[in-house]
Amino acid sequence: MNGWKWMADHNGSFSVNSAKRLMTNVSAGTNSWNMNWKGWVPLKCKVMAWRATLNRLPTKTELLKRGVPLPNAVCMLCNSEDETSLHLFTGCYYSDEIWSRIQRWCRMAPMYAFEVSDLLKMTDLQTIAKHDRYILKGIVITTMWALWNERNNRSFEGKSRRPIEVVEIIKTTSYFWIRNRSKIKNIDWNVWCNFPLNLM
Repeated sequence: MNGWKWMADHNGSFSVNSAKRLMTNVSAGTNSWNMNWKGWVPLKCKVMAWRATLNRLPTKTELLKRGVPLPNAVCMLCNSEDETSLHLFTGCYYSDEIWSRIQRWCRMAPMYAFEVSDLLKMTDLQTIAKHDRYILKGIVITTMWALWNERNNRSFEGKSRRPIEVVEIIKTTSYFWIRNRSKIKNIDWNVWCNFPLNLM
């Protein structure tokens, strides 16, 4: 026989189902998580979070690997370690301060992230209702988005904010997004600021 043979299927012919099975089996062996591409958080934020889990954000370390001339690879947020996705979202003391404040705001159990994907998986470990998990996952992605924006503001505009200011941006941004991009319309600002999982 002269031609192509699809090795992921027993009869050698390609199908979307066999490709999906192959991808599911491959990702099951890696540090994968299930991204819900629907929801109230804008797609650009979800794509950024997904790229962060794959270490595909243009951090200083990645830019230097690609030959982009930079003075150093030091993190823009803490000025102490090389800037990687892993460091930026899980190891940076500036980011850690923000995550601690978000945990207290959402009254979450303490979380420890060893990989970027742990941030997105940790919502599944909270003993809360499914509806609250949906809100919490959006807040986590919004927090990642705010950290990335803070890094970019420092890098490109020379502006910096204190962690408490970034947390206020996270609260405001997530409030407007969930109020305008979800089916939950009757959200009171004061209730949201006090405890975002107290909506139902």
